[in-house]
Amino acid sequence: MNIRRLPTLAAALCMGTLLASTAAPASAIGSSGPDIGTWNRVTTSSQNRPDVRAPEGGAKVLVFGDSHTGGVTLPMYADTRGCLHSTRSWPAQLGETMGVAANDVIDASCYGASLAAEGQTLADQVRYAEALGGLGHRTTDILIQLGSNDDWSLPGLTMFTSQKNCAADLLGSCGQRGIDRGRFINPSAVTADSYVARVKPVIDYLRYYAPEAKIQLVSYVRFAPENGRDMCLKVGPLNSVIPESWPLADSYRNLVVAQREAARQLNLGFVDVDAATAGHGSCSGDSWVTGMLDGSDHYRNLLMWHPTETANWVTADQVKRNLKS
Repeated sequence: MNIRRLPTLAAALCMGTLLASTAAPASAIGSSGPDIGTWNRVTTSSQNRPDVRAPEGGAKVLVFGDSHTGGVTLPMYADTRGCLHSTRSWPAQLGETMGVAANDVIDASCYGASLAAEGQTLADQVRYAEALGGLGHRTTDILIQLGSNDDWSLPGLTMFTSQKNCAADLLGSCGQRGIDRGRFINPSAVTADSYVARVKPVIDYLRYYAPEAKIQLVSYVRFAPENGRDMCLKVGPLNSVIPESWPLADSYRNLVVAQREAARQLNLGFVDVDAATAGHGSCSGDSWVTGMLDGSDHYRNLLMWHPTETANWVTADQVKRNLKS
């Protein structure tokens, strides 16, 4: 396999292009940021679609998540909040395979969303779904795919800001030095206890207002490389290791463990997409993760280190296998 370690300058340029990858801030491309109009014109071929209200008594399936949930492959549209959704996202493909009406699967995800960090949160998404009549006794399944945009170790320090800091200062803000300086996320802070503390109040609310629903946490696709500590990104035909990015890779791994354990503690379901996509991470022979100018999804992908359309199909299939209905 052709893998090379990026030179310092190339690594900086590469990391700099990832500013909108796993944690694009909600203020920029979320519900009310000043740039959302630009994003809409660039990524959609039509005006915002009207949000469809659920049938009386709630939608069958509610989905809460971030850009990994909303999808990054074209074509795309924006809901009335300005939140982007791919028509090939896993919630969209789930609805298709279930054969239900569009208003029976409400995708309330939004780019940059978190469990409980600054910007749009899980609670905000629940309120949005509620406004559409989505929460009720008809709701059979609730799916939550969040955590990649939370500030686990320090306020404001997310996977996104860690990438940004490292790109701007490779010698001082990456790896262990970056962790020590408070410039790179500390993987050890991504724990089940912290996840539970952030998600439990919303889980209690959902259980009260959708008492028949099976609530499940959905893990992310396999991003971290199967071998090696640092993250890898396919740039064109080359598989390129990002120097001193192991805290990011470890954070992804720890997040999956935290989700699984949080689900156990809270008596929730857990959809292990990470395990289902093992062997297809970044730079693998058959990667289901978007790279940079690498032809994934025929150059239609917008962001790096996100699931391809194939990964979305696999996620939808795994979710469907675990639905209550």
